[in-house]
Amino acid sequence: MISKSALFISCVATVTALKCNDNNDALLHVKYTITQDEWNRTRPTGSGELIRSFLELPGNRINYGKFKDLVDFEVCLPRNNCTEVVLGGLPIDAYELSFHGKPTDIGVELPFGDKNSVTSTEVGTCIKPACKDTEALIDFQYWNVFSSSPYRVEDQNGNIIIDAPLDHHNSRLTRNRACVPRDNSCYTFLIGSHKQWDPIDFPNFPAPSYNLFYDGKIVRRSDSWLFDSVQFGDACQTRCNQDNESLVEFFSYDDRGIYSSEDYEYDEYEWDLKLVTDDSAVAATSGVVPIGPDKSPLYYKTLCVPKDSCSSFHISAPQNASYLTYSLAMDGTTYRKMQWRPDSYFGNNLFNQTTNMGSCTVGDLCDEQSEDVFDLELHTL
Repeated sequence: MISKSALFISCVATVTALKCNDNNDALLHVKYTITQDEWNRTRPTGSGELIRSFLELPGNRINYGKFKDLVDFEVCLPRNNCTEVVLGGLPIDAYELSFHGKPTDIGVELPFGDKNSVTSTEVGTCIKPACKDTEALIDFQYWNVFSSSPYRVEDQNGNIIIDAPLDHHNSRLTRNRACVPRDNSCYTFLIGSHKQWDPIDFPNFPAPSYNLFYDGKIVRRSDSWLFDSVQFGDACQTRCNQDNESLVEFFSYDDRGIYSSEDYEYDEYEWDLKLVTDDSAVAATSGVVPIGPDKSPLYYKTLCVPKDSCSSFHISAPQNASYLTYSLAMDGTTYRKMQWRPDSYFGNNLFNQTTNMGSCTVGDLCDEQSEDVFDLELHTL
């Protein structure tokens, strides 16, 4: 004899699965395989909404604040369209995807904090770039909800291949691809921002991150930068003569111009680099940081100076400046990295800065009779 309670349980167990229109739609199924212990071990230290685990499709986002919220998900999607499925804040082995009854491999994977990933997987009928035999694919994959980071890829002649002067970081995960000539080519990737993510200062934001692939191979992967650059391609050469020259890199970020009309003119930051020897300076080169509605807020300049010399970099701010984020490096060693607020509104009222780099002596910079050089070297882990 079967009890009423047994009959009731049997009825609950026969819930009908979601059915899709066989002619036009297909079923996307997201199955979560993570356990409670694994969920607890991989939780981030912050508590903000932006670091919660989530599932996102066009027009639909589900946040998972607690383990009990993590239930399998099903939806019918047009099989002839391409749909991006984004999952974030979980280990990559915490879920399985299937579309139209077939397992689907996870697509793009980027770091989401130090323990988890954010992934983007395309399902349906998706058209991928088809490069010619003489071309290679540049594939830039980018995740950011923290702060605007313009980026671009240039060829050896300075022509822009990929450009995001304003990355609209609220779009979260983006991907840029381009087919470019493979042989006898060199490309430069640049990215920068006005502030750098830090886990102490910004615990409620996941760190921005990116992957850069060229011809199917990883060129650069990072989740920590204020400014970054890399060259790739078979025709790339060192920018300076490594035997007798040092490379100086000047990065800056100034977004005043992108928010102004074409009729409004901002004054530019002016800079110069001098070689200093025995308390005398010889001008090496000078320039300005370009600004305007048609200019990228991200500026990058490389300079070559004699190796083992003392170089002095001077920059002056215009009177209407609010702030400039910039960095200076020589042969990979950073000498200055800061957000400079020169105007009196912020209390500094310092419109000039000088940075000395290289092999500088007392005689190069100081009065040897009454002064000495203060030299501080820092190493980061």
